[in-house]
Amino acid sequence: MEATLVTSSSRALGYLDGALPNAAKNLVAADIKALLSRFSNETYEMLTGIFGDPSDVDGDGRVIFLFTHLLDRVGGYTAGFYVAESLFSTDQGGDGKRADMMYLSPTRLLSFYNTLLAHEFQHLINFNQHALVRNG
Repeated sequence: MEATLVTSSSRALGYLDGALPNAAKNLVAADIKALLSRFSNETYEMLTGIFGDPSDVDGDGRVIFLFTHLLDRVGGYTAGFYVAESLFSTDQGGDGKRADMMYLSPTRLLSFYNTLLAHEFQHLINFNQHALVRNG
């Protein structure tokens, strides 16, 4: 899969899957930019203040949100997910991405995403705090 960086903010990078099929519901770059601006300016500080710091395996201080139809292919109601394996190299049992990354469907209602980004980011924070920081 190839994805294009469509926006970056102080706390996040937004990528859009390059193989999105045409769909009336697809988010566009401007939508993602607005979402990540709000995430960076409001959501990030609120959640880190409550739950602690996220992982930062690449040292850039930002998390990655990849908007891809791969989630739509899973079926059901999956709108997003976080996979801890993306933090680790393959020799550490990960998938080799070495990125603080979450995956989101690009076909939900725009009003749904603020909550979705916060939810998936909380998974990333929780894994970092429980498994990496506290060796849980």
